[in-house]
Amino acid sequence: MRPSSVKSERKVSSRYAHASFGVQTIQFGFILTGNIAPEHQQKVFQRFYRVDDARSRAEGGVGLGLAIVKWAVERTGGTVELESEVGRGSIFRVRLPAAIK
Repeated sequence: MRPSSVKSERKVSSRYAHASFGVQTIQFGFILTGNIAPEHQQKVFQRFYRVDDARSRAEGGVGLGLAIVKWAVERTGGTVELESEVGRGSIFRVRLPAAIK
């Protein structure tokens, strides 16, 4: 998964990706340099929701990416979490159940 560059005043880029594999779960995450205001944090997972209304669809997405990620992850029994703090950036964590054979 690679974040696309955003053509607006705020650039969003990935600084770090981490994956860990446990006996019962697989976890990976991304830290992005931009932060997401608290009032938008749960809404970013809704279909067609875009934090920056000033961006046109030609410059950015239509607001489906995170909704699709959340749907796919939850369909497999996993979770998606967002943690965002001003000056620190945003962390997206995905946890998936590991298949046990």
